[in-house]
Amino acid sequence: MTITEILGFVSALAALFAFVANERGILTNDSVWYDLLNFLAGIGLVVYALSIHALPFLLINGAWAFVSGMDLFQYAQKRFKF
Repeated sequence: MTITEILGFVSALAALFAFVANERGILTNDSVWYDLLNFLAGIGLVVYALSIHALPFLLINGAWAFVSGMDLFQYAQKRFKF
C-alpha cells in the first residue's frame, strides 16, 4: 500500500466519521470540528483522486473541501474578528 493510498483510506474514514458523528448528534453541522474533519478529508481525497486520475472523484471532493473551507473561514472571521 502506497502513502497516497493510505492518505485516501484515512481521509475516507475521516469523512465517514464526520458523517456518522453528525447523524448521531455528536457533531452538529455548525461545529468547527465537523467542518475541519470534512475539509481535511476532502483535501486528502482530492490528493488521492489526482493520483489515480479520477476526475469525478476530484470534482466531488474538491467541492466538499471548498464548502467546508468556506465554513472554516467564516468561523475564523467570527472568532478572530477580521
